[in-house]
Amino acid sequence: MTARAEVLHEVLDAANGSTVAELREWLEAELAAEKKRQPSTIYVGHLRVDRELRKARIGDQEVNLTMSELECLARLMQTPGRVVCRDSLLVAICQHVDPIDCNPNNCNVIVSRLRRKLRNIGVEIRTMYGAGYALKVPEMAT
Repeated sequence: MTARAEVLHEVLDAANGSTVAELREWLEAELAAEKKRQPSTIYVGHLRVDRELRKARIGDQEVNLTMSELECLARLMQTPGRVVCRDSLLVAICQHVDPIDCNPNNCNVIVSRLRRKLRNIGVEIRTMYGAGYALKVPEMAT
C-alpha cells in the first residue's frame, strides 16, 4: 500500500460516521503530532530554517517566507537532493491551512513561489516529473 493510500485509509476510517468538525479536530491532532516529531531547526549548507522562530536564512540573509512556504522548504530540507513526493509536501503545507481549503494545487503554487524567492540566492527546487520535487543547495554537488 502506498503512503498516499495509507493516509487516505486513515482519513476514511476517521471520517466514518464523523461530522466535519470531528474530522477537522482529528486532522489537526494528526498534524500537531507530526510537527512534534520533526526538528525545529534544519540546516543544509548555508540554508537554515527555524520552524520555532518561523524564519529562514541563507548565510546572514533572511528570506521572507509564508508559513506554508517555510514548512514546504523544511520538508524538502529533510532529504536534500532526494525526491520528496507531492503528497508529503502537501501534508507539510496544509498544516497552516484549513483542511477543507487544502488541495493538490496548493503544492504547485507554494513551490512556484519558493522558486521565485530562492532563485537569486542559488537554491533550486527541481521538478522530478511523476515523482515530486528535489532541493539543490549551492554546496551540494549533483
